[in-house]
Amino acid sequence: MVLLRWFITVVITLAVLGFTLSNLEQVDVQLTPFTGSYTLPLYFLILGSVALGFIWGGLLVWLNTYPQRREGQKAKKRVDKLEKELDDEREQKKNVASPRSIESTSDQTYLENKND
Repeated sequence: MVLLRWFITVVITLAVLGFTLSNLEQVDVQLTPFTGSYTLPLYFLILGSVALGFIWGGLLVWLNTYPQRREGQKAKKRVDKLEKELDDEREQKKNVASPRSIESTSDQTYLENKND
C-alpha cells in the first residue's frame, strides 16, 4: 500500500511539473476592487487557484462536520466514564469473597466444632 501511495505521488508530481514547464507565459492579473495589475506566470495563477479551492473546500467540510465531531467527543467521554465505572465494579468484586468460599469456610468450621 505504501508503494502504491508513493507511485501515485510521483505520477502527480511529474504531471504538475510538466504542466508548470509548459505554461511559463506571463499574464496580467487585475483584482477588480483594487487598482493596478500584477504580472504572474500562468502556472502560478492556475495552480494557486486550485490550491485555494482545495483549502476552501477542506475548510467548509471541516466546519460542516463540527456537530458530528462534537457528538463523537461526547460519546467518547461517556464511554471512558462507563469503562472506568465498570473497572471499579470489577475491582470491588475481586476484593469481596465469593459466596462459595464463605460457605465452605463456615461448613468446615461447623464440622470442626461438631467433632469437638
